[in-house]
Amino acid sequence: MESISVLREQLAELSTLEKDWDSYGAEPPNAIAIENTRKVLDRMEHHNLEASRVLPDACNGAGVVWVGTFDKNRYADIACGNDGSVVALTSDQSKILSEPSSMRMWYVSDMHVDDGQCDEPSPSPGDLVLTLEETLEQIRYFIWVDYNA
Repeated sequence: MESISVLREQLAELSTLEKDWDSYGAEPPNAIAIENTRKVLDRMEHHNLEASRVLPDACNGAGVVWVGTFDKNRYADIACGNDGSVVALTSDQSKILSEPSSMRMWYVSDMHVDDGQCDEPSPSPGDLVLTLEETLEQIRYFIWVDYNA
């Protein structure tokens, strides 16, 4: 796992990406995605929570990624889209085909950057929605605690 200072450096590097950075036409993370990712890192720092990496998202944005410390099949991320959306995911890669329910996805509700240029997509009725605090707790439990349960 990387320290918050290393993750912040990785985030700063994302602002230098150009269109088609992945050779498949992806847009680089914009100011909205960068700001939301910064907010995630700020809350992580408050909780002394580390992550594996900050990466650009091929679906246009940026994200924080965790890979399990004890079980490398455990994966989690918070994806901050250029459109203002923030979505979190946890999955156990060893079970994904046999138990599709081992993958959980939800919206993070309190991350909107109001720049007047885009509207944050709204979750559909029935979609799981958690705050950033709840999301970080879910990820912490999934990556570090649940392994030994």
